[in-house]
Amino acid sequence: MISYNELCFKAKSGDKDSVYEILKKFNPLLIKLAKKFPYDSFDDMLQDGREVLIAAIHQFDEKKGKEFIAYSSMQLKFYFLNAYRKKKSFLSLNVKADEEENEIIDLIESDELTPEEKFFNDIMRKDLKEALNGLTGKQKNIIMLYFFERKTLVEISKELGVGYQSVVKLKDRALDRLRFLIKNDIIM
Repeated sequence: MISYNELCFKAKSGDKDSVYEILKKFNPLLIKLAKKFPYDSFDDMLQDGREVLIAAIHQFDEKKGKEFIAYSSMQLKFYFLNAYRKKKSFLSLNVKADEEENEIIDLIESDELTPEEKFFNDIMRKDLKEALNGLTGKQKNIIMLYFFERKTLVEISKELGVGYQSVVKLKDRALDRLRFLIKNDIIM
């Protein structure tokens, strides 16, 4: 009886009968692995396993002192296990997570706003934009530079050529005015 290493050597040399013999001898292992780690149709899995075996024939280096049967068996096991894991990782998030009938997707925390929060945020932004129109030109400019362009009060005073204390007072008056306009729903 010819060894697996000899069959592999002949197969590498182009002997198609040796390739066929290897595929035939590994068929029971292919079937076992396809049943143990299902990820696709059974016939497709067997075909994938045969392709892995043929690649293993060409990659096997008998000079390393290993047996072809051990090398190719490990190649097949790892291939089927990885393919199974990839397929398994795409489980639905709509599966029941606990006794309270919660689905997994309901238990995942999100950093995004809920639709209700988005709605109220949009209303607040609209109110703020309209309230900004109720400020004087200087107040509005300072608020825009300070809050939206993130400039410091020192930078704003230099840019506008106004004293630092004037900028502070204008900003404080602008914020008081905005609070008043929004709180009392007075939109200009």
